[in-house]
Amino acid sequence: MSSNQGPARIVVLNAGLAPGGQTQILTQAALDGVRHHGGAGKHLDVQDQRILPYGEEGSDGAERIRTGLAQAEGIIICFPVYNFNMNATLKSVIEHCGPALTGKVVGLMATAGGRFGYMSVLSVVQSLMFDLRAWIVP
Repeated sequence: MSSNQGPARIVVLNAGLAPGGQTQILTQAALDGVRHHGGAGKHLDVQDQRILPYGEEGSDGAERIRTGLAQAEGIIICFPVYNFNMNATLKSVIEHCGPALTGKVVGLMATAGGRFGYMSVLSVVQSLMFDLRAWIVP
């Protein structure tokens, strides 16, 4: 719970592109968990937005995502890992919306395939730590 404004405003961002895929399932589980524990969960989905690489014209959805992230007290980003890295869409979201993450607690939840897929998340976390000058707390 938020200390003085009612339930904590938590945005759960689905950065996966496969409808009905594992990342979408993970996103729904995170949103359900936020609501179960009394938070005011809001779902944002990159599938619903047009987000191009940073600097290219036509990223209409980036502003909607940025606004949603800016209004949040906390953020959970759910994303797929491909070849030991995040997908290009999440990279674009971070480039467009990085300032909206400043000063907030951000949780990362990832889906990855393969026998040791869970280890592939470490390279993503390390990259984000350096790019965003963040503290990573397991």
